[in-house]
Amino acid sequence: MERRVWALALSITSLAAVAGCGDGNGSTEAQLPKNSPALSKRIATLSKGMTVGTVKTTLGEPLDETTVDEAGRTVEMLFYGNWQLLFDDGKLDKRVKYVWERPFPKLSVEEQKERAVNRQILALQRGMPMATVKARLGVPETYEIDGNTPKEEVLSYEIWDLRFSNGVLKHRSQH
Repeated sequence: MERRVWALALSITSLAAVAGCGDGNGSTEAQLPKNSPALSKRIATLSKGMTVGTVKTTLGEPLDETTVDEAGRTVEMLFYGNWQLLFDDGKLDKRVKYVWERPFPKLSVEEQKERAVNRQILALQRGMPMATVKARLGVPETYEIDGNTPKEEVLSYEIWDLRFSNGVLKHRSQH
């Protein structure tokens, strides 16, 4: 039963409070979570069993607070930045810190350059003159001439081969 109460309390209110959906009285004043190291240190010093009043005196007013009553138990929650403090019958029981990760890992400089080259190459249109392509992409890593008729030339950039026939872009491929 206790696990069910905590799960209900967390799921109902944590997303609403973290998103700054108001105080339940029609207020929609949103405050952004603050990931302050000083706040984290102060929350870490709180003792289990502290009262709601003592915590509010120590930390100040929370961004949001919510109370859930179920099966004769009262679970009160205070929200400070990305922290959620849970009180069972008025006593501090749990401290939860929400950590948001980037949806995608940060790209290295090399990966950023590779993506930029990919975007530039994919923006090239068939039929473009070789001079225009060289002006946009710079000097190729390799330059290959195929002596067949019609004259074919291949410019290589990163993982791309750009094939020109009679000085006009005909095909691009990855190697």
